[in-house]
Amino acid sequence: MRHLPFALAIGVWLLGFFILRQTGSTLALQAGAVGLAAWLMFRDTETRALLEWRSGSFLTGLLAGAAMIAATYVLYPIALHAWPPLRSQVLSLESMLFEHKSRLAVVGVVLPTSICEEILFRGQALESVKQRPGLSLGLAAILYAAAHAASGSVALVLVAFACGIAWGWLRRATGSLWSSIACHAAWDLVVMAVKPLH
Repeated sequence: MRHLPFALAIGVWLLGFFILRQTGSTLALQAGAVGLAAWLMFRDTETRALLEWRSGSFLTGLLAGAAMIAATYVLYPIALHAWPPLRSQVLSLESMLFEHKSRLAVVGVVLPTSICEEILFRGQALESVKQRPGLSLGLAAILYAAAHAASGSVALVLVAFACGIAWGWLRRATGSLWSSIACHAAWDLVVMAVKPLH
């Protein structure tokens, strides 16, 4: 039962990305994410405790987000040079997720999804694999990355793994979901809506 939220989150993401690839709509992914996050918030006291407002954790998350954003724009050209197919992977992913969407619509997709991902993948679900802290962060990041596999994007799976490590560590270090929510939302908004990588 303790692993159920993680299993459900993985299932929702796999199904949501499958539907997205078939229909071009992010609606199923968003609806599943919001519904599952809301269910977990209402049924799980640990999740609610992790969501108690902590301004210090939120600020820490924003600062970590700024560092991740800077690192992304520094490392992307290096990664592109090392693996040229990365450009087509990024363009394909952006097209699949955001084609024919205004910047405001992109914000409407990434903001709630990033918040729900943190509640589901770094909340109580991360606690369900906490027997060995170092190992559990890696395992949680692998499962988070695997949940993105149905997107068909190798780049997204690799980035999800790296970000899963960073956001999981941040959540563990602060004891609050607000740090990882702030970091994740800031990174997603800038990299996907404000200044996309292409």
